[in-house]
Amino acid sequence: MLIRQSSLALNIDLMVSAAVTLVFMITVQSLISVVYVWFQDKKQLLLMFIHWRLCLFIGITSVLGSIGWFTGASYQNAACVKALGQIEFFSPCF
Repeated sequence: MLIRQSSLALNIDLMVSAAVTLVFMITVQSLISVVYVWFQDKKQLLLMFIHWRLCLFIGITSVLGSIGWFTGASYQNAACVKALGQIEFFSPCF
C-alpha cells in the first residue's frame, strides 16, 4: 500500500511514477544489502564479484518481477495486486 501511495504522490504518468519508485526502492535495498554483507561476511562480496554473471542474472530477473509488482500497484488497488500475486501460477487461465 505504501508503494502505491508513493507512486501516486509523484503526480506524473503512472508508468513513469512506477519506474521512479522502483529505482528508488531497488537502490535503497541494494545499499542496505551491501552494508549488511560488508559487516556480516566480507568474503561474500568477493564471491559476488567472482560470480558476477550469476549475480547479474538474479538481479535482472528480480528487477523484472519488481517491475510487474510496482506497475500493478500503480494501476490497481494493492489488495488486488497481492491477491493476483498469490495465484500468479494460474493467472494465464483468466
